[in-house]
Amino acid sequence: MLAATHSLIQDSGAYGFTMQDVALGADVPVGSLYQFFPDRNALLARLFADFQARVDALFQKRFAAVETADQLETTAVSLVGALYRFVQQDPMHAELWRAVQASPALRHLDAEATRSNATRVFEAARPLVSEDVSTRRLRTACSMLCDLVGATVLKALQQRKTSGSALVREYAEMTRCYMGSLLDGDG
Repeated sequence: MLAATHSLIQDSGAYGFTMQDVALGADVPVGSLYQFFPDRNALLARLFADFQARVDALFQKRFAAVETADQLETTAVSLVGALYRFVQQDPMHAELWRAVQASPALRHLDAEATRSNATRVFEAARPLVSEDVSTRRLRTACSMLCDLVGATVLKALQQRKTSGSALVREYAEMTRCYMGSLLDGDG
């Protein structure tokens, strides 16, 4: 059922299919589909949970290894490119991510995922950032980093590959400057 939904999202977008389409694609009775997923939002939420688990693993792998300020800066800078390449591998991911953000019933899932990733970045950064940087400012910076990484990736995927890659590089450079400022305790 999830594989059929994945294919339908790739072909028709996150709202271009019906539950009947999913049942036909999965070769299951529509009643069986409804036993597991009461509506399209439930299907989208499940696929997003799977997508987000993979994004969480990407954050975990990168930030768990951070031990120095230089590693923190390098990791934060490289994050946007890594996420861009990951989402680029499967066009369904970007469509699903946009649909979750646009849906009043589902957008809390993206907000929760962003908070979780921001916490992971914060935990890696706190011991390495200057004592002059307040906990509140660092939490805000980590939250913004994660929010803007997602926005940058989705915007980059809407453009031609060269323009998208340039956008990703520019955001990475902005991150480098800002992380350097935080690590030095400026501001």
